Amino acid sequence: MAFDLEEQEKIDRLKAWWERWGNLLSGLILVILLAILGWYGWNWYQSYQTRNALAYYDIVNSTYKAKDEASLRRLQEANQILQDKYSANVYAGRAALLAARAYADKGDDAQAEAELQRVLDAANKHPELQGAAKLQLATLYTNQEKYDSAFSLLTQDVSGYEALFADKRGDIYFAQGELKSALEQWSQAIQTAGVSAEFIQTVQFKLNVLGGVNEQPQS
Repeated sequence: MAFDLEEQEKIDRLKAWWERWGNLLSGLILVILLAILGWYGWNWYQSYQTRNALAYYDIVNSTYKAKDEASLRRLQEANQILQDKYSANVYAGRAALLAARAYADKGDDAQAEAELQRVLDAANKHPELQGAAKLQLATLYTNQEKYDSAFSLLTQDVSGYEALFADKRGDIYFAQGELKSALEQWSQAIQTAGVSAEFIQTVQFKLNVLGGVNEQPQS
């Protein structure tokens, strides 16, 4: 097919432009496509990892209150897989907290402490679980009468756990017979903004038993 002179000039200019910029343009398109595919691939992988982690977490969640040895073995196996293969996933951290409760209920304080320390050591992976892990470990230490170790976990409040930490500090003081300090901490706990009515009732009961005044949370 023959082209007139003007059309031929346009074609020649297009060919020249493509020879100069075509490879670069193709490369840029390829980079963009690879980035898009990589983004979808990463999201698919994350979703796949989360689904698998959730399946193992469900096993831990359904067995940590059970008392039989078969359930404990299932919990141990599922939790170990989570820690080995999905340690960066939030369900691994949650499973460790539940496993710690199961071990503590069975009197295995050493294993319970190990699970809680695992969460604390992974603060960069599970920052949202630090408050719960510290509170749980402080409770374990208090039951063992390791009061200094318990206090060391509660000296710096974690956002959202201020009232719970104060309440636990009160429990520790009470366990040591320091009733005035216990009253102060419990009073501080119920005056923390945003605490639930159930929490206030529970702590108020402790205050009433020790003769504390009827505190009300500050508005």
